[in-house]
Amino acid sequence: MGRSVGDVALMLDAGCGLRTEDPLSFNHHCDSFAQAIKQHSLPERVAFSTDLGIVPVARDVRAITENAAAGISRLGIDVSANPRLHRRTGCIPYLKRRSSGYPEGRIVQQHRDEILRIS
Repeated sequence: MGRSVGDVALMLDAGCGLRTEDPLSFNHHCDSFAQAIKQHSLPERVAFSTDLGIVPVARDVRAITENAAAGISRLGIDVSANPRLHRRTGCIPYLKRRSSGYPEGRIVQQHRDEILRIS
């Protein structure tokens, strides 16, 4: 996506915003992702898991992410490592719905004719 947070913010700025011709588009709460990262503040607490408790992760990837979590902790942020995440709770159902387009389903149903229209 990008070489830095700034690159990704610029990409998000280019692709965000409500477009009447795109029923799956939506407004975002900030005017600019690029501006928002310049005015950021660190969170007090974050959750961290290398594997979400359900997927295998290569040793080198695990080491890299654990080192990143340690770096976050050194910034004074409370890192809650390995939160209890189960298949029926936590972020797993949300992540599955997001990856399958679940939130957009209502929009697709409401605008099916416009989406499927061949121009």
